Amino acid sequence: MQRFPACFPIVPYLQQRPSGQTVENILEKLRDESPEYPERIRQLASVRYYLQALLSRVVAIWTDDVGKGITSYKTLLDQIERRRKDDRVCLVTFNYDTMLEDALAVVGAAVRRIGDYISPNSRYWLIKPHGSVNWGSEIEHPAIDVSRPSEKIDSDVIAKVHELRLTQNYVVVPEATTRAKPLPLFPAIAIPVETKSEYECPPEHLDKLRECLPNATRILVIGWRATEHHFLKLLAEKLPANVRWLVVAGGAEGAQEVIGNLNAVGIPGDYQASDLGFSRFVVHREGDGFFGS
Repeated sequence: MQRFPACFPIVPYLQQRPSGQTVENILEKLRDESPEYPERIRQLASVRYYLQALLSRVVAIWTDDVGKGITSYKTLLDQIERRRKDDRVCLVTFNYDTMLEDALAVVGAAVRRIGDYISPNSRYWLIKPHGSVNWGSEIEHPAIDVSRPSEKIDSDVIAKVHELRLTQNYVVVPEATTRAKPLPLFPAIAIPVETKSEYECPPEHLDKLRECLPNATRILVIGWRATEHHFLKLLAEKLPANVRWLVVAGGAEGAQEVIGNLNAVGIPGDYQASDLGFSRFVVHREGDGFFGS
């Protein structure tokens, strides 16, 4: 956090939240204050950099030191691949980390460039509507000297964020960095809020998602609370009525809450709630019948 001091004034709001308030609630309120208090724009830009740096480091620690490359994602994709037949699998995650990208190599769908996420030659597509820690949007203006250390580039961009003009090009970078040639990069990470969220991904990725949804037959939900209003609206508009759902949300109560949120906005489907958390769901192979049906 000390690398991005512009966020310091808003950190106490996030650390000492009123009872019942989430980080997303507080960030949404701060974002909504931006039109009347432009300094919020600079503060929230620093939050993007902070999230990119923090989550990149966390994933690296897990991959290299803790999990040694073993994740439930890899086991889950192996289970899906075994039952997939000729179906294309469209994965959607609101997480910023790259654990799903890493897992896709298990099923022969390695992701190295932005086009690999929706490659027409791949059996698996991965859509990240809120961005990714290894994505950057090219900064067209103002001019930033990319020959200097990354910390200096970050400080310059945050200071000049009110002038920021981005290209439509998204770039995959091997680690959390804002250096690229010929243009610097701005973290392609959406501020996590619950409502009125904006997408932070290439438009063609969203086009592929819209293409997939009307053809969906089964949807597995893992750890998603179904509170992103913009995404719920997309599901309600595009999904057919006969979709089978399996919801995994830490237990039966959490799963029923998710189903309630989906029903509340009129999303049709045949819903099934799991009483297991993600790891036990995978280890107990509870999805085998669902994937092969």
